[in-house]
Amino acid sequence: MVFHGAPASAADAMADTSSSGVIEASDEEDVAAVLDEARWGLATGAWFASVRSASCLDFDLPDIVAQGALGQLGIAEELGERRLQDISTALREILVNAAVHGNMELPSPEKTSEGLKAFHAGVNARASEMPYAARRVRVTATLRPDAVILAVIDEGTGYTPSSSENSGDGYTGRGLDIVRALVGEMRVADGGRRTELSFRRRVESRSRDTSPDSPAGDVVARLHGSVFDCPILIVDDEDILVQMTAFQLQDAGFKRIDTASNGSDAWAKINADSPDLVILDHSMPDMTGLDVIAKVREHEKTRELPVLLVSAHEDRAFRADALRAGATNVMTKPVDPDLLIHRTRQLLESLLVMRQLRAYQRRVTVELRQAQRMQEELMPSHEAMAAVSEATGVQLSARFQMSSELGGDWWGLSDFGGGLFGLYMVDFSGHGVGPAINTFRLHTLMRDNPPPLDGPGGYLTRLNSRICSILPRGQYATMLYGIFDVAERRFTYAATGCPPVIFGKADGTILATGETSGVPLGLSRKSTFEDRVIDIPEAGFMLLYSDALLECPSPGGDMLGDDGLMKLVRSVLEEPGAEPPLDRLVDRFTARTRLPLDDDLTAVWLGL
Repeated sequence: MVFHGAPASAADAMADTSSSGVIEASDEEDVAAVLDEARWGLATGAWFASVRSASCLDFDLPDIVAQGALGQLGIAEELGERRLQDISTALREILVNAAVHGNMELPSPEKTSEGLKAFHAGVNARASEMPYAARRVRVTATLRPDAVILAVIDEGTGYTPSSSENSGDGYTGRGLDIVRALVGEMRVADGGRRTELSFRRRVESRSRDTSPDSPAGDVVARLHGSVFDCPILIVDDEDILVQMTAFQLQDAGFKRIDTASNGSDAWAKINADSPDLVILDHSMPDMTGLDVIAKVREHEKTRELPVLLVSAHEDRAFRADALRAGATNVMTKPVDPDLLIHRTRQLLESLLVMRQLRAYQRRVTVELRQAQRMQEELMPSHEAMAAVSEATGVQLSARFQMSSELGGDWWGLSDFGGGLFGLYMVDFSGHGVGPAINTFRLHTLMRDNPPPLDGPGGYLTRLNSRICSILPRGQYATMLYGIFDVAERRFTYAATGCPPVIFGKADGTILATGETSGVPLGLSRKSTFEDRVIDIPEAGFMLLYSDALLECPSPGGDMLGDDGLMKLVRSVLEEPGAEPPLDRLVDRFTARTRLPLDDDLTAVWLGL
């Protein structure tokens, strides 16, 4: 990756590469360092980057480029997190198109298993084949008073728009419906080699009251005041030093002071009274300060107790040994009173902050577990699945695994009777609390507007119109809803950009995929969805799944992708076992995948 507009020092170091100054960045750490330094773009109102075609396929790259560009132009905070998500999402789709369809000159794949397999093989081959491997995709970000303009330029042969294309501008490719829904304006120029995305600037108020009277200021004030109520134990065998230290602390406002004259007495009081801080002399006759610290660190109850060790030793070696032994801090005699008070307050404030954080963590953990159970209860129960299986003769199994405490995946059943049942699967963008809240939003909509017996496409169109008014901008969901007719072995469905449905014969002799392209829910009220049909062969199966099966990487960073998942499904079908096919499939997937998963995993298997 090359970033233009770098500081003069960097430009001079690489004067042989470009007169304007460029920096080569080979990995994410290098990129972060470059983005911190390349600030000259602000002076010109423009930012530039040049990326190798293969790098465009890295899922994280668009986030790095978008945040780097907008950060250097000084408007990342102004745009806000939601708008940055829109820009990163749109940039991701355009970068992949510029690399694959532009620099590598590959047409869009046929929507079949073989077509996808050939397409991925073509991408892999041309990523390392000349002249394709040498081509770059250039990105520019230009600041205007009312908008920021991102331009993506490839080095391919170009594209000739056709007036017959339904896209309006004649430009087609992977994910461009998503882009059109996110940007203010998209313009294609230079024979298809240049794509400009215009994002309107929207200033978000981020002012925060930090005055002492504000809630945030009140928290700081309470924390500062409470340190004076913390119990402190002073330990020293010289009574005059104990009295002097106690007086200094009391004079500074600390109210709860206790003392001990030796190590044994100190250890007894630590166990009985649980002080919040121990100010401990090292040189004592029965137990040294380090001996006391060793006992403190041995016991679970006192392991994290702050201990301020005081010693006449001035050498660095002793200080290092004391810190390694478990002293929280070390001070040298004679102790400066102001420094003693400062260290005491600092250690107690840190202790109180950690207590508050642990209490908060415990509360959040309990609440997240409750929310997790609530979200899991949205899914069909084992009893509901068994009832559908018994009524229809379809073997129905499912696996669901969140990548964090909460997730954005969800699936459900609607039993219509008479050998008909509805099946839907949803995957909201992102992970964690926000997507989980969106699943509840959609559940409420679907409860008030239950799936109909026919017309999946019309149902998703109506559902999309409603959810567009609820979801925050930049959040969206892929969804599939269909009706299975057991007697006809026919699945009539509509989809909004989900992973392809996999179906075929249970012995693996026939495998195929069902088309699932479409604009995700929540991006555009104008989106409409059509009905599609899959006919399942006799003694067949059907697999619905979230994109975690395709995109969660192995420890080495490899993803299964469409082709790899088809191979995994075939291997499961060709090697029958005692466990259900879906369990064997997911177990093999998790065995080769880096854990914990990067995305929520949902999979549903129907066997006939």
